[in-house]
Amino acid sequence: MIFRMKGFTIVEVLLAMGLFMLVVGGGVGAVVQAFSVNRLGEEESYASFLASEGLEVVRAIATRDYLNLINGSHGLVFEDGVWEFSGSSNSFAKFAREIIVSNVYRDADRNIVTSGGILDLFTRRVESRVTWYFSPQRSNTASATTYFTYWTASICVWDSAVLVGGVDLPGTGDALDIDVADDKAYVVTAKNSEGEFFVLSLSDPLAPLILSNLEISEHVNAVAVAGNYAYLATAGKDEELIVINISNPSSPTEVIRINMPAQANDVFVADDYVYLVTQSATGNGELYVYSISAPADPSLVSSFEVGSHVNGLYVDSERAYLASSKVDEELLVVDVSDPNNPVELGGFDIPLAGANGQSIFFGGGVVHLTTRANDGGIPEYYLLDASDPTNINLIGSYDVSGKTNGVEAGVGFSLLANEKDDEELMIIDTSNPSDPQKVFSLDLGGDATGVALEECYAYFSSADDDQEVKVVTPE
Repeated sequence: MIFRMKGFTIVEVLLAMGLFMLVVGGGVGAVVQAFSVNRLGEEESYASFLASEGLEVVRAIATRDYLNLINGSHGLVFEDGVWEFSGSSNSFAKFAREIIVSNVYRDADRNIVTSGGILDLFTRRVESRVTWYFSPQRSNTASATTYFTYWTASICVWDSAVLVGGVDLPGTGDALDIDVADDKAYVVTAKNSEGEFFVLSLSDPLAPLILSNLEISEHVNAVAVAGNYAYLATAGKDEELIVINISNPSSPTEVIRINMPAQANDVFVADDYVYLVTQSATGNGELYVYSISAPADPSLVSSFEVGSHVNGLYVDSERAYLASSKVDEELLVVDVSDPNNPVELGGFDIPLAGANGQSIFFGGGVVHLTTRANDGGIPEYYLLDASDPTNINLIGSYDVSGKTNGVEAGVGFSLLANEKDDEELMIIDTSNPSDPQKVFSLDLGGDATGVALEECYAYFSSADDDQEVKVVTPE
């Protein structure tokens, strides 16, 4: 009798199981791959959204103030109803976004080039870059790039100028500084029998009208206006900071006098703080930060030791730019993001210059620094790239051949207030910032001590005894 086994042999079972595993494994692999592809697509879409959103936020920042576009990597924050740069990046769970602002260079035909060319101070390349890890071994990037150009100031072409008006202030004190706000000019003078603080109406810029004057009884070196208050930097002992209530411009009233360790040379108001710089005050500092959350009663927050006279000051965002008498740092950049603890970020030693830093203007990462008179053809006007304050670079310079007390800048031009005879106003063409050139000068009849630029008018404070305030416009 022959017996036959029915069913599968062990070999057949193993083969069947192997085939089953291949089929199931392939199906699972296909499902996993499909899931992976789908997840990658979703993550790429989200990253692209974050990149595009970043550019739109930067557009809002640039629309509000183009000069906020400072080279470097930035994060973004929404505070007090507006977008601002903050930090160097933002995190969104596994995603990180950074906004990278960089210089733009153009060839002779004004085309953007990636190498060589002339630096365009008023165009910025902006990249919104998003990075994330799809897996521990796989890094992914999505980005969006555009260019922003500052067109606004081209309304007025400052390649020439004409004196169109002015004011003879009572008394004999030279005007030392001027600030303009809300159709008013605020002028301060050296010690003067008729007062040292003046308010002018600019309703008709061609014919400024004196609304009021106020006796300070001290040299007033600088003025800065914010809201209903004017803040004066004076040479007075025990009263270097003086606050004036200007809510009624026809009748300003003194609010408070504050003692500082040394003569105050310049003053600047930014947000809820007033900043002052002084003559050298060993052990006490030369940069002072006061809170004006109560504008009529400034309270000292901090001071910073420079070790030398500081003559000029400009505050932008979270940085203070100082024009100093320090032999190896005519420019200092101080981090004031924490007003309680100012920290020096960097400085610049002007090559060969022996004169002190005198005045300063800042915009778009570029510092416009002027000095007192230098001998032997050494310039008094400098353009410096301070977008990275730890590595400040000289862009270009111009020899004014005289002490330069003030500077204001716009697209492709700078206005200098200086003490060069018959050329107290100079217009400098900065369209090629590596080679700035004078395109026009004007005799103001006396040393120019300061300048305020408002739309198509420039207002100069002057040592001319017959007209201490000058009004200039493009010809």
